[in-house]
Amino acid sequence: MGNANTCRYNVQMATVTDFKKAFDVQPNTIRGWSKQYADFFSPSANPPKGKTRIYSDDDGRVMAFIAEMRNEGQTFETISASLAAGERGKWPPDDDETRQDDDAEGEQVNNRTMALVTQLTAKAASLEGENKTLIEERDYLRNEVKAALERATIAETKLSIYESQPPEKTLEPQPLPVESTPGADIETIEDDTAAAAHKLTLGDRLRILFTGK
Repeated sequence: MGNANTCRYNVQMATVTDFKKAFDVQPNTIRGWSKQYADFFSPSANPPKGKTRIYSDDDGRVMAFIAEMRNEGQTFETISASLAAGERGKWPPDDDETRQDDDAEGEQVNNRTMALVTQLTAKAASLEGENKTLIEERDYLRNEVKAALERATIAETKLSIYESQPPEKTLEPQPLPVESTPGADIETIEDDTAAAAHKLTLGDRLRILFTGK
């Protein structure tokens, strides 16, 4: 390490990851620059296939210069000529630059975190509202079922009482009175008297004959 107390980059054996963090470029870009400007890097910066790229302290300064020039829009020829002339960049970055990068990265993480918290809070509020609605619907259905059971119980009770009572007696129809015609009452009385006379004994007849009673 360079300044082990302050620097987060390995200046003696830097890696693609170190350059990615320092220059904010993708690993494929670092590898591409290593090949394009291979004449200015140490052999370990372009190892055989399957080996890890290792960058020396000077490789770090070369990479820093390339990154700076590419940010300014310089061409391959211009950058190569400058490197050939001995120009190099600053490696490792100053602590202030590192701290600024860390602060910027921390702010981005914080912003993403706050956005996620806001999103989750809104989602939680939405779910809470839906849950409240479901609870209300559940309670309503429970009350409906309870009322239906009570009505069913009352109906069963009434039916049981009705079935336990004896059947009601039916009244037989009575014959309608026959209207009498004029003289019918007299005939009826005479008939009744004649019938009664047939029932009298001989003694009753003699008593009626002599006494009139």
